[in-house]
Parts: sequence; C-alpha cells; structure tokens
Amino acid sequence: MVDNVDRRRRSEIMAGIKGRDTAPERAVRRIAHAMGLRFRLHRKDLPGRPDLVFPKHRLALFVHGCFWHRHDGCQFSHIPKTRAAYWSEKFARTVARDRRNEDALRQLGWRVLVVWECEAGDEAGIERKLSRMVQRGDTHGGARRPARTSSASPPGTPLAFVDAFAGCGGLSLGLKKAGWKGLFAIEKDACAFETLSANFPSGDTRLGYRWPSKIEKKAWDIHVLLSQRRAELAQLAGKVDLLAGGPPCQGFSCAGRRRVDDPRNKLFEAYLDLVKILHPRLVLVENVRGFASDFRSSEGAGIRNYASALRRGLGARYDLASAIVQARDFGLPQARPRFFLVGVAKDLGAQRSVDAFFDDMKRHSRIFLVERGLPRHPTARDAISDLEIRRNGAVPCPDSKGFEAVGYVGPLTPYQKAMRQGCDGPPPDTRLARHRADIRARFAAIIAACREEGRLGVAISAETRRAYGLKKMAIRVLDPLGAAPTITSLPDDLLHYSEPRTLTVRENARLQSFPDWFAFKGKYTTGGHRRRTEVPRFTQVANAVPPLLAEQLGLALLRIVRRLPHAEPLADRAAQ
Repeated sequence: MVDNVDRRRRSEIMAGIKGRDTAPERAVRRIAHAMGLRFRLHRKDLPGRPDLVFPKHRLALFVHGCFWHRHDGCQFSHIPKTRAAYWSEKFARTVARDRRNEDALRQLGWRVLVVWECEAGDEAGIERKLSRMVQRGDTHGGARRPARTSSASPPGTPLAFVDAFAGCGGLSLGLKKAGWKGLFAIEKDACAFETLSANFPSGDTRLGYRWPSKIEKKAWDIHVLLSQRRAELAQLAGKVDLLAGGPPCQGFSCAGRRRVDDPRNKLFEAYLDLVKILHPRLVLVENVRGFASDFRSSEGAGIRNYASALRRGLGARYDLASAIVQARDFGLPQARPRFFLVGVAKDLGAQRSVDAFFDDMKRHSRIFLVERGLPRHPTARDAISDLEIRRNGAVPCPDSKGFEAVGYVGPLTPYQKAMRQGCDGPPPDTRLARHRADIRARFAAIIAACREEGRLGVAISAETRRAYGLKKMAIRVLDPLGAAPTITSLPDDLLHYSEPRTLTVRENARLQSFPDWFAFKGKYTTGGHRRRTEVPRFTQVANAVPPLLAEQLGLALLRIVRRLPHAEPLADRAAQ
C-alpha cells in the first residue's frame, strides 16, 4: 500500500506526535489524582524518564503508545506497509530501549507499571492496576526506623482486638476482614450474642475469636464482667492491640428521646474502665452523631457532651482524632452519619498519622472499592432489587411457621454479587411481614403519593399523613435511585420503593452491607417496654456498624501501625 501523502508531509506529521503530555497520559494522571495518589512527572534522574512517578510507593509508570512501543496483540500495533524494513528496525530499537529502562529501574529498587494507549479509556481497569501496585508497595516496601517500643504478642501473629458492646458483630466482621484477629467480644443481649456466636465460631479461623480460657464464652453485661473477671482481664494487659466498641446509642440519638439521664449513656464509663485494665495500643469508638452534641442545660445535671468527656478520659494516654463519618461516602447504599474516635498510644509517636486518619481513610476508599468491584455510590435499588417479590415469588418461611419469605433467583448488580460471595443458597432472614389487604393498599397509595410529591427517601408530607390518618412522623419511602436513609430498629419506618410492604431483615442487612451468608438469630421484632431490653433481628441490623465501613476503618488503622516510627515488631505484624 502506497502512502497517501508525500515524504515531506509524512515527516511533519511524525514530528508533530508528542512524546509527553499526551491525551492517554493526562487521562492516567486524572485517575491517579482522583484516587488520592501523589506523583511526579517525567523524573529526569530515573532511567527512561517515567511518565508518572509515585515516590511513596516506589512505583514508576509509563504510558506507552501502542503503535510506537509495540503492544502485542493490539490492533494499533501494526507495521506500515511502506518501508517495512525501516519500521521493523526502528520498533525493535524502541522495544529494546524500553526493556533496558525497566531493568535499570528494577535494579534501583523501583517497581514498573505500563499502561497502554488502548487502555486509557478503561478508567476502572487503570484504577485496579494502580491499586494493586500501590497495595503491594504499602505492604512490602519502605524502610523502618529503629524500634523503641515492642509488641507483647509474638512476631508473626495478627494484631488482636477486643470488641466491647459488640451487638451482632458488624464491627468485628469488618475488622476481621481487614486482617485483625478477634480475642473476644462483650455483648449483653442473648439474641445478639447468639448471632455473634453463630457467625464467628471460636477457633483459629480467620473469622473466629481466640476466646481466653478464663473468660466464659457467653453474653456478658460489661459491668458484671468488670466485676467478676477483673483479674482475668488484667492478665490480658499488653496483649490487646485494639479495643473497639460503640456504647449503646439510644440515649444520644436525635431520632429517639435523647435523655441525658438514660442509664445506657453511662456505659461509655465502663469502656474507659476497660481501657485502664487492658492498656490497648489503639482505641476505636463508634456512636450516633448525637454523641458529639451538647445536651441542653434544662435536661438535668451531669455530662453535657459525651464526646468531650470521652476525649478527656482518653487524652492523657492517647493521641486522638474524631469525625462524623458519612457511610455513603464509603460505598454504602445508606445515608448514615456516625461519630468515630480513634486513638493511638502516645508512646508510639503516631500523632501525625492520627491527625490525618480520616483524610487517609477517605483517600483510600476509592482504591478499596475498585479492588472489590464495588460502586462508589450504590443506590437502594443496587442493593436490594434482586430481593423483589415480583421477580422471585414468595415461599414458605423456613424459620417462622405461618409466614412467607422472598424466594431467590440470583444477583443483578455488582453490589449484590459482592454481598452474595460465600453464600451458595438463598439468603436467610427474608421473612415477609403479614400485611392485611387494606394496609397493602394504603402502602401502595403512600408510595405513589411520595413519587408524585418528589418525597422519596425523606419523611412523608403532612398532607399525606392526614390523608391516610397516620400519626407516625418517621415513615419514609425508599428512593430507588439514591441512598437509603439511616436504617432504624423499627421495621415500619421504611417502605419499599415499588412493592407495598416494609423491608425484610435481609434487605435492611443489604443496606448495611452485611453479606448474605451472615445469618441473624433470635426473634424478628419486639414491642412495648421490651424494646428497652431486647435486641431482635431488626434491631441487631440497625444497631450494627456496617461491615464494609468497618473494614475500611480496620485497614486505615493497619496503615497507621505500618507507619509507626517506634514500634517495629508491631508494624511488622501489621504488614503481615
């Protein structure tokens, strides 16, 4: 085939092709910047002048044109039919130079990543490539300073945590998936503890607890445990790397009555007592947003701001950071603002890492979600559309005689596929409420009214409440195209976006990011005065820390430990 332009014009065209700042290179820069990665461009002191250099991760990245650098198997990697011998020789020299540069970089201790021009449009694929290389570098790279403080646990063992006020185990599940090892959990309610025990059997498995032999595996009231097993707890001092927990939130929650004299508010003092006994190196506390809000002076004597009181109780020994974290910013299909506080023992010298903890966590979230094939902002429909009755039909409920449950065909979205991992059969906890025909008709009308008024995902209007004689203020209809509102313990607070019914326990669990293999135990609901003392399945789900968020918290804590300047054995265990 003869060239369709003369030699002079062809020379001008070739001379105009840029070797740097190309469109594919700019696309890779945008992706790396969005992932929160710091990089430098075209470092002259490195072989081949890599297009992007990530010094922190010892990673050199080249963005190669498929034609010039000979991308094997690519449609753009053809050889011109005119002057074929000339082009073949030129390409061979280019490929040989690329190999020399890559070998030289590796000899200098750099890792090399190549992104091809034809891949520049695949943003998710580039994110996966980058995140894999970054994660490997974070785990294996970097020099350490001399050790000053050692870990009591032997080198090579995972970092250990205790979960106080564990509930059904959402926080434990996330921490274990992040690589932490559970020692034991403290939970007062028998139903919640049954769920915890069923999903986390004792033993040396990844998800099991390594329960101390002198502390019985049972539902413990934390005050009773501190009283009856104080000596046994003291024997664990120095062996606990992290004490995690979230004292019961009902007395602080703005969604409830928010009583300053609620006896459950005092449980944070038991957490501080446990800190004094166990001497953990790190602490993690979770609670509702109201935990950080002042109680009014008219609400009685006592503590006005529990978050401030907690900081005072921990501040002498720990470097602390706290923030209100929004779950939907971390891949959850739910708007769930929660107070979190993290602390690292002052003698470990981690003040700067602690100060940057929540920024670091948010920066790494995108990498985390890409690695798992999860969307950044899943919607309610993304989470539960595979659990609709019209798609699956209804079947007899396997654990509640006289009730129906949702059948199951299979997942539809990436989020649902992620939640299905490890679960081969139909998901548990899909029991349907037994709504009367007139209730179903009312629900259908409310759903239609909320669509018409544009009030999906928020409290229904006063007009709609009057029209249907509703006194309850908190009823909402799910927005299928947005995040769900905060899941509560009352099943009739939230209506399905298209079916005239309340949600099942499993649908609530999906919105909380519990995997389908995680089965809940105990009664489904409770009522009256028993609400203050019992924790049925709906309440277990609502009170839990979302496992997907907990896993990211656990990974962020591990990154702090890996960067500790004065605790080499502890950092080595975190890296493993």
